[in-house]
Amino acid sequence: MTITGFDLPARTRVVFGAHAVDRLGELARELGARRVLIVTSAGVAAAGHVERARRALESAGLETVVFDRVPENPSSRDIDECAAFARQASIDTLIGLGGGSSMDTAKGCNCLLAGGGRMPDYRGYGKARGSMRPLIAVPTTAGTGSECQSYALITDDGTHQKMACGDPKAAPALAVLDPTLTLSQPRAVTANTGLDALGHAVETAVTRKRSELSWLYSREAFRLTVHNLPRVLERPDDLEARAKMQLGAAYAGMAIELSMLGAAHSAANPLTTRFGIVHGQAVGMMLPHVVRFNSQDPSARETYRELMAHAGETSNGEDLAARLESVLRAAGAPTTLAESGVTPDAIPELAAQAAAQWTAQFNPRAITAADFESLYRAAMGTGSPSGANESETSVGSYFVSNYPPYSFWKPEHAQEAFAALERSPAPDTPLGVYLHIPFCRKRCHFCYFRVYTDKNAEEIQHYLDAAIAELELYARKPIAGGRKPDFVYFGGGTPSYLSVRQLEALTGSMKRLLPWDRAEEVTFECEPGTLPGPKLRFLRDMGVTRLSIGVEHFDEHILRINGRAHGAKEIDRAYAGARAMDFPQINIDLIAGMMGDTDEKWQRAVERTLEMAPDSVTIYQMEIPYNTIIFQEMKSKGLDVAPVPGWDVKRRWCASAFEQLEARGYAVTSAYTAVKDPERTKFVYRDRLWTGADLIGLGVASFGHLGGTHCQNEHDWEPYIGRLKRGELPIYRALTPTAEERLIRELILQFKLGHVGAAYFRGKFGVEIRERFARALDTLRNGGYLIEAGDDLRLTREGLLQVDRLVHEFFLPQHRNARYT
Repeated sequence: MTITGFDLPARTRVVFGAHAVDRLGELARELGARRVLIVTSAGVAAAGHVERARRALESAGLETVVFDRVPENPSSRDIDECAAFARQASIDTLIGLGGGSSMDTAKGCNCLLAGGGRMPDYRGYGKARGSMRPLIAVPTTAGTGSECQSYALITDDGTHQKMACGDPKAAPALAVLDPTLTLSQPRAVTANTGLDALGHAVETAVTRKRSELSWLYSREAFRLTVHNLPRVLERPDDLEARAKMQLGAAYAGMAIELSMLGAAHSAANPLTTRFGIVHGQAVGMMLPHVVRFNSQDPSARETYRELMAHAGETSNGEDLAARLESVLRAAGAPTTLAESGVTPDAIPELAAQAAAQWTAQFNPRAITAADFESLYRAAMGTGSPSGANESETSVGSYFVSNYPPYSFWKPEHAQEAFAALERSPAPDTPLGVYLHIPFCRKRCHFCYFRVYTDKNAEEIQHYLDAAIAELELYARKPIAGGRKPDFVYFGGGTPSYLSVRQLEALTGSMKRLLPWDRAEEVTFECEPGTLPGPKLRFLRDMGVTRLSIGVEHFDEHILRINGRAHGAKEIDRAYAGARAMDFPQINIDLIAGMMGDTDEKWQRAVERTLEMAPDSVTIYQMEIPYNTIIFQEMKSKGLDVAPVPGWDVKRRWCASAFEQLEARGYAVTSAYTAVKDPERTKFVYRDRLWTGADLIGLGVASFGHLGGTHCQNEHDWEPYIGRLKRGELPIYRALTPTAEERLIRELILQFKLGHVGAAYFRGKFGVEIRERFARALDTLRNGGYLIEAGDDLRLTREGLLQVDRLVHEFFLPQHRNARYT
């Protein structure tokens, strides 16, 4: 941060402590008070606070009158009414008792008592006239920080816009902070005012007017509020947490006085005016998106890191945004504008109003109406998968593996797939073969694939015979006849569950029907407990180029409670055996966020991976689809949140793993993979599919892509086997995407590699993606997720780690908010 000068205005005395309000009489006498006006609301009076304040004042011999008609958002008309009441009562001192509205009304009243006129005359700064009466601010909430500010926010009755009316003379002479007054707050008030205070702390830290002094207040306000708001919401009677929240709000108010606010408050005000969203909620929803937008400024990004470090949090800009989102959820507030009733058609008008707000000029990054529009669209929250934008992991499919979503593939479109089989392939289109082996020793608790753990050797052979019969039917079709696969993939289930004898017969028949002697890649998925030496030797001899070992984790307890069939010793034995066979590529699969995982256990898993030094590492973030054992257990217990780490934790663990792998010379080549030697170690299956290759999908529930049509086989054992016995291909459902959908499919899948080339899409589809997807790209750019260099559009590391959430920005409207599978 650049060191700048400041002017410390020592104009508000602060008295802080439990039961400090009982000293109100003696404190007011010190200011020369004789006849005092308490400016408050009916709700504060009903809570007993007015009576308590009055007793303290009258016990000191002071006369007291009460104006208790302050509304939630005071207008210039309300100030007129309060000032008229004060003149008639001939008061000499004012007390603003309540939330920001009460204190702002008292400030406005004081301005009119001293200088006359109406509140619009005082809009701006330094407009106060005459001699102001002593003002005491007594907050009953922990939020606005108005008790330590010279500004009042008043709605202009004529324009219905919020006016900032500030003057040094309007600042309270005394602020009395008594946390016992906040004990009566309803939970919603505690949450909303607390979100406002937290927003003040974050915004003041990075504004263009920030200084060393404002930074001191901002960072301490952040430390106090970010930790204690969730605490006080969980334990409302925790007086220590309430005291820290009240002090944090006051510090944030002091910071505002010195450094002003930024774009989050500019965006929040129109939401309150147009849709009636409570101010704190509006700030809370917009703030994470503004943080991501501002993080593109190096100075702001560094300040956010320092802010998090001071509070003892992980220090990077994205972690701050995620932390703010977690506090928003802890507050029980809506997390998206869509949940709050905001409609997309209102966004242009909201953006124009936000850009005109006075706080926008202090934002660290220059911000336009177009930028605000992107921020609002990002905050709408539409199109995100279940749980994707939440700290907690809820049920739903997070990983995006295709487009349009599978739920749009229909049985009535199956004929489209059969028609595609009768056409010759497009020139230069690669061909792949995927065979699903659905057998496992155990079903993992997080598994959502079609697998069987109860089939005997005879049944398994029937299945393998059916898969060969299926391939034979494909080999007769124009789409496949005479072609040689570029890649072959054995997936599961557990392909290594098969015996050497079964594998020998299976692969011999496959090579006879569709020779793979020219295949660049043959991938074989394995479970560590099913890899004896003879099987490894056969796999090497049959031409496997990438052996993918499903380690998932190295901790015995984690493996057991997640339903894995293998243990740590089997991992070591399988890996040593595979390495001895000299496979061209050995890949290790890990899952971040399994049940029972911790920071320490995950770090040990990463360290063990580094010791093994595989050719490539694949790291997935744990998701809980609907057809998993974990979901069934959640359903039986009535749980909405899965018993696994949240998304922010999983992303942090993945980021840490990638950083450690990079330090050992690995290169991160996608959202999930790190490879030791990018020139030698490829993922042909992935790269070909993501650029439109044909794929023959064999086996129950298997997916294929042929001649531009997506298809999936029968989901269950009997229909799959039965149709092949009748000599039919077992295609169950299909979809032929439009040209635009094919473009979007390739775009979102290639973004998972971390970057896309505009020239590729210009050449293949004749589309300039920066124009066609300008709005979605703006959202990513403004969120700090996207960097452009010529034709190369590259995701930041933060963007790469949550790409499956971000790519929903490119979905067509009819595909948003729809179930993915």
